[in-house]
Amino acid sequence: MSSVKFSYIAGFWRRSFAFLIDLLLVGGFCWSTIRLLSEFMYPFPVISIFIGYAFVILYFGLLNSHLHSGQTFGKQLLKIKVTDTHGKDLAVIPSLLRSAILFAPSCLISLSGYFPILLLSELFNLLLVCLQILLIYFYIFNRQNRRSIHDFVVGSMVINLKKDDQGQQVPEMWT
Repeated sequence: MSSVKFSYIAGFWRRSFAFLIDLLLVGGFCWSTIRLLSEFMYPFPVISIFIGYAFVILYFGLLNSHLHSGQTFGKQLLKIKVTDTHGKDLAVIPSLLRSAILFAPSCLISLSGYFPILLLSELFNLLLVCLQILLIYFYIFNRQNRRSIHDFVVGSMVINLKKDDQGQQVPEMWT
């Protein structure tokens, strides 16, 4: 199958740049929040990790849902959106789950230092690293439909904003 036939599926670079724009926005907000609340949050680093993770999930989860037409601000600029496999906007709960899976490895890896047993810490790190590798692997090498683990779990995909392409069948992963 040629990639031209499935032009409605958002490509790697467009998704990557939209993600970068969103990370700059989220990172700027989190940095500002940390600067304002640093004296209060310093004694509670685990709480600050979970607050950051919750904010990231809420930002991506709510904006990628039907509440914001499946688009974060980065996706709006690059004219792509998250939909289900039938082209409809995601509901809030699947969108939040999609974000939680996508950001779990990168947001939660710093918690491993708080395990009292070194073996548990290393197993937790290994689990999160394997999840991150799988997310990246499917994202890069699944060229037919660019769906990754978080997309398969909730039945979503990222498409280009073209009204004439909606309703097309989602291609299989590999031929």
